Amino acid sequence: MAFAYIVLRHDSSINRKAASLIPSPSRTPQERQRFAAFRREFASFDELPGIIQEASSLMGVRSSQAPNAPAFATDALRLEVVGNTGLHLTLVDLPGLISVSEDPNDIDMVKTLVHSARHFDKEGLRTIGIITKPDLINRGTEERVARLAKNLERIKLHHGFFLLMSPSPEQLQEGTGFQQRVQAESKFFSNVSWKAQDLDEERIGIEYLRSFLQDLLDSHIERELPKVRQDVHRLLEELDGEISHLGPERLKPSQTRIFLTQVSVDFQSLVKDGLEGIYDARVGTFSKDSSIANRRLRAAVHMENEKFAEFMRVHCQQRRVVSDPKGGQSTLESSSHSISGSTGKSSNFAAQPDEKAQGEELLVTKKQMLAWVKQSAMWGTISQSHVDRIVALVTRYLNWVLQSIHKDTTVRGKLWKNVKMAFDMKVENARDELAKLLQDEQGHLITYNHDYTENIQKTRYEDAKKLLESSVTTMIRPDTQVIERHILAPLASVFGPTVVSGYSDEDLLHLAAESPQTSRCRVEAIQVQKNLKKAPQELSL
Repeated sequence: MAFAYIVLRHDSSINRKAASLIPSPSRTPQERQRFAAFRREFASFDELPGIIQEASSLMGVRSSQAPNAPAFATDALRLEVVGNTGLHLTLVDLPGLISVSEDPNDIDMVKTLVHSARHFDKEGLRTIGIITKPDLINRGTEERVARLAKNLERIKLHHGFFLLMSPSPEQLQEGTGFQQRVQAESKFFSNVSWKAQDLDEERIGIEYLRSFLQDLLDSHIERELPKVRQDVHRLLEELDGEISHLGPERLKPSQTRIFLTQVSVDFQSLVKDGLEGIYDARVGTFSKDSSIANRRLRAAVHMENEKFAEFMRVHCQQRRVVSDPKGGQSTLESSSHSISGSTGKSSNFAAQPDEKAQGEELLVTKKQMLAWVKQSAMWGTISQSHVDRIVALVTRYLNWVLQSIHKDTTVRGKLWKNVKMAFDMKVENARDELAKLLQDEQGHLITYNHDYTENIQKTRYEDAKKLLESSVTTMIRPDTQVIERHILAPLASVFGPTVVSGYSDEDLLHLAAESPQTSRCRVEAIQVQKNLKKAPQELSL
């Protein structure tokens, strides 16, 4: 004999009865595997005796075929009944609280079963003890049963015990009704041996038990209502988020166009805010974390421009003036700098006398410097490197914008290809503009004003150096003509409502039509949401 879980679940759309076994922790892996394979579905309760006999044999408990086997097992027989039951209820059937066995091992096993049942209701607020089959006990043992029924034994329950007389198999086959059972119970417990036990009459019989269960259920519901209310509201919030994440239905081109138009509006809004330095909660708080810092587009671009301007101010010259370019290292002004070229690799610029390799700083005299001051061979490499850094920064930002406004990875991946293609065209325009600026800067100055020429020749080196720095900051800085005009200013236009309006129906469905799986998820989520919204009214929440 083992204890049984009887699980009742109300679902008017399903009619299922099944039996399975739950092995005890003491079972070996091989036994657990055999137990897991045991599952029997049945259409009528008339099939239960045979199923129980089969399960008992598998568990190895005492039977007519195995008279020397243990009387009890710590495994569990699980009976699940799903259908129009009218309630959700789990019953735990414990065998033999008043043991018919004198074997100490059997008695200890019964105690283990009792303690195992406490797992379902640790505080004992939902547990009721039910003593059945008192008509099968030996005459003279009524007092032992009565003590348990009065909650006087070592096994005590918060809600105490009820004493029932279950119908016999013959009575069940004859179709004994509820009122007949009540009368039979009343007659049985009216005999002298039970009257002498001074039992509480409201703890005897199925009718009192049913009334007590109803009151207990009502109080339990009242106590649990605040938790149920919280659970309902939490589930509704989760469903709202899930439905929002799925977006509107997108089975037709017209539906898809509306969806993509809204996505493009959100995209433009977030990009414009980034350009204007307006940040919402999605951007995150100020942090040294580069992933967060790069979401603050205007601030990040500004910092890059400041670093570029400072680098140009200090390191843009290809030649450095020294007193004696042929002297030893101790008498020279030498330095080593590192900048990133357009390839993304770093190049070290170590100053050595008279070296003429492109991209390396040369040491020259004041006279040589005055002859060269109009040239700026270093500017192209430095400027291109700066543009590359800005392009990488903006690319990360655009990727983050798409992640923020739409969570569907498939749709987002397709949109990103279009956004990246449009952005790459802006970048190409920026590189062309930079090339023109550099080409103009490398050209020869022509003037027919002789006074101006004489003044230039008389200009001291320091004045020439100031002129050089002024040119760097006002004429060639790519954060003005190149970055602002060609990369940042048109950034919001890479994906906007105007772009969406130009998509064909085929383009729309390719980009954002939902899959059958997404459609099913939305239908199911909306149905659950609809049912949950009814719950507060039905439960008076």
